[in-house]
Amino acid sequence: MRKGGTRILAVLFAAVLLNNLGKVAIAQPVLVDPAVTYQQVEGWGGSLCWWANIMGGYSDTDVLKICDWITDPDGLNMNIFRFNIGGGDDPTHNHMRGDGGAMPGYKASADAPYDWSQDENQRRILQQLIASRVAQTGANDIILEAFSNSPPFWMTVSGCSAGSVEGNKPNLRPDMYEAFADYLTEVVKYYHDSLGITFHSLEPFNEPYSTWWKAFGGQEGCYFGQAEQEKMIRILYDVLVEKDMLDYCKITAMDSNTLDECYNGIKAYKQEGDILPKLSKISVHSYFGSENSRKNLAFFCHENDIPLWQTESGPLNMGGTSDELILAMAARIIRDMREMKTPVWIDWQLAADNSPQWGILVGKYSEPTNPVTKGYAYYIRSQFSRFIKQGYTIIDVKDEKTLAAMDPGRNELVIVVANETDAEASHSYDLGAFNVTGTGERYRTREVNASYREKVFKTSLDLSGEILDYTAPAYSVTTFVIPVEVPPATIGEGRYYIRNKAAGQYIGISEASTNAGAQLVVAGESAGAHTSFDLSVDPLRGGFTMKPGHLEAGSNLVLDVEGVSNADGANIMQYADWGGENQRFHFVHLEDNYFRILVRRSMKAWSLEGGDLEIGTPVVQMTWDGQDRSIFEILSNPVSVADPLDEQDLIVHYYAGTLNIRSPESRTLSEIYILNMLGKILRHERDIHSSQASLSIDFDPGVYVVRATLSDGLMANDLFMKL
Repeated sequence: MRKGGTRILAVLFAAVLLNNLGKVAIAQPVLVDPAVTYQQVEGWGGSLCWWANIMGGYSDTDVLKICDWITDPDGLNMNIFRFNIGGGDDPTHNHMRGDGGAMPGYKASADAPYDWSQDENQRRILQQLIASRVAQTGANDIILEAFSNSPPFWMTVSGCSAGSVEGNKPNLRPDMYEAFADYLTEVVKYYHDSLGITFHSLEPFNEPYSTWWKAFGGQEGCYFGQAEQEKMIRILYDVLVEKDMLDYCKITAMDSNTLDECYNGIKAYKQEGDILPKLSKISVHSYFGSENSRKNLAFFCHENDIPLWQTESGPLNMGGTSDELILAMAARIIRDMREMKTPVWIDWQLAADNSPQWGILVGKYSEPTNPVTKGYAYYIRSQFSRFIKQGYTIIDVKDEKTLAAMDPGRNELVIVVANETDAEASHSYDLGAFNVTGTGERYRTREVNASYREKVFKTSLDLSGEILDYTAPAYSVTTFVIPVEVPPATIGEGRYYIRNKAAGQYIGISEASTNAGAQLVVAGESAGAHTSFDLSVDPLRGGFTMKPGHLEAGSNLVLDVEGVSNADGANIMQYADWGGENQRFHFVHLEDNYFRILVRRSMKAWSLEGGDLEIGTPVVQMTWDGQDRSIFEILSNPVSVADPLDEQDLIVHYYAGTLNIRSPESRTLSEIYILNMLGKILRHERDIHSSQASLSIDFDPGVYVVRATLSDGLMANDLFMKL
């Protein structure tokens, strides 16, 4: 891309908005950064409970139509489905909701045989979803999960699969844990062995902390306290092992109703020591949660290396019109995906009776003709599931209403922006990290007026600049699909040296200080440990951390914009890492090894203050102007072997495959490079923290350079020959 900041107003493609350009201020551009990647999307989907218990009884034509709509790559493009293993209520009861809530069980009593003819309707929908997906994509990328709302009524304390009498007490009888585990696994095993349908995970609970699961309620449910959950997981795991099923079906938990319940619950799982290792992933419903609950879950799952899925959501206990609720769910998808880093987002009801805010497909169960239509939510949801496809990777963009993703080949950029409010909203995207290779497309869903809706309205997008400005209409979801290339020089994690283009000198921490508050300055023509920086992607907050290379391994100092400032001229310094956006940075490739370096918080660029280029000149943040003082060369090899090496001499001895290295005057070695005579780094050792080192090497015969940085910032070198 060009160094300049040419803008294109995407809003100009919608003439209806031309009169509003003066009313909405263009936002500060935020970088869309392919170098900072998050979760790879496994897919989108929904629960079959309870709509499949009704619609599975429709005609073959209707069942095919419904399942095609859901799985069509040009429709909802869904591939993940949650199948409800019904417990089955006492046949003398008559209190379950009429829209499919009376789920059949497979075993009528403790002594009865399994009746595999039960649950025909849900099974029929499941089988057709699989067939439709395979027919439309040519591959089977279906992911299935089996889950339970309640044990069979005859396993319960109350004798009712809707819950206990009290609601806040476990309803599974203490003597029935093994029997319940056997019941769940027998169902999963039958589907696998007899029907060829594999459930990849099994969930024994649904919203187990909730206290509204009471006897004679409208749906199956069962309270499990913390101890009861852990007991059930242990027993279920043992049964899966005993039946040799763990190679295809693993346990997930606990599908709590709120994000905070899940966070507290999985922390308790971890304290037990043996529970988390028995789970393949954490599942949660995103109906409710405190401000930081999504981030708390993401941090926990990242630290414990366990996937996190959002497995159920909807507009529960939310006010507003049907359209407002549908748009609120679009905003929730973006927040869940951004903050939780979930690779999967699953709806509760894919279809519903006369409820367009809950059902993506809307039926009328009371009418004998069984009409089913695509609801407005169908088109809103497809903005995500159709364009952010299976295998796409979520990438960084610092706009809380936006989700960005790239295809596996990194040739297609997808940007989805939701505006769930009643006012226009401005967005500005910096596409400078990409080369746009063709005409893009914009798809938009919104209500234009009382009589006309844009369902997935498509227009062409001629991107002639690197800034994409867009004014999102009220109550709308918009998707941009842009053909791109990612320059090969994109920065990754590792150690780098940085040199300012205008000054022609390295930048580093002033006087190689190890104190918090020491400034980043022009350091001179020679590279040293204090002019090197260890770059690491922040996998949850976004951007790169930059730790000065001369600091000890245990130091928590990183580069930081002084005072958490957004102002031009604010100094860059080193400071204790507290996770602030003023301590996270982005790199936009310009040409060769030259980049502009952006501060995540302000989206302003590193620069040298004023016209001063002398040693000691501070590095500051400034509005990007494209001048050489704001351009930095980033090198993985600090200097070529042809450069003068006059600081210090190493003592190097090679014998029988071992290279022994000793520093001059017993100074502490920080890191060691071994290079060939073309300057290519063949070996790099960090954190030596000793005056000598021995390295085993296996190089071809030839002459090699050993170069070391010392803890005081100086460099030392020597040559050796391998015969």
